[in-house]
Amino acid sequence: MGLSDSSRRQSLLRILQKYLSHYRESNVTYISITLSSVLFGLNGFTLFPRQEYVLGVGVFLCISFSLAYTYRTEQPFGIDISCTPTHLVDGRRQTDKMSEQRDIAMIQNGEVVIHGNVKISRFTDKFKMNINTSSEIDAELRTKPKTEHDYDPVQNTLSCEDISEYEFPLVIEVVPMRSVANGSRYSKLELVDGYSDHALVTFDVINVGS
Repeated sequence: MGLSDSSRRQSLLRILQKYLSHYRESNVTYISITLSSVLFGLNGFTLFPRQEYVLGVGVFLCISFSLAYTYRTEQPFGIDISCTPTHLVDGRRQTDKMSEQRDIAMIQNGEVVIHGNVKISRFTDKFKMNINTSSEIDAELRTKPKTEHDYDPVQNTLSCEDISEYEFPLVIEVVPMRSVANGSRYSKLELVDGYSDHALVTFDVINVGS
């Protein structure tokens, strides 16, 4: 099997794993399982023509609806973004794994730098990612990751219409728009899929400056 086939297989597995992860965590999955259990239970207490067929169809429809609903509301599944904020240690920036695990980023000395890595499925031919922030902070890419990408600093959007690079780094610089005394200490940063408007990565940004 060639490298291309191996990459496509890994991409498919990544999509399925992400989809199943969202499916297991979805509220509609819990509702579907509950309704299916009720329908199975009714089979022993009801008596009408072709009851097993009718109840079986009901179970099938419940599960099918939950699968389709999860796919429609939780996509995209072909984009994985891992982001690690940095913090100052003896005046030098180092990765902050503790903050990454808690989905927070701390502004120190007027900024925080977040390093990310993006993996895109081989079944995806284009992407669009918006960098959204609350009004207390501003965020932008330090550099455009690849020459094939388009970066609009006004709209704060990174996009590509014809993907050939399926993995690339991100460096995001976040700065406060005002001092803590004149604004909130807590803000929000989101990397959002530009097609589905679903958040791919979310950070609570805390300004620890005086």
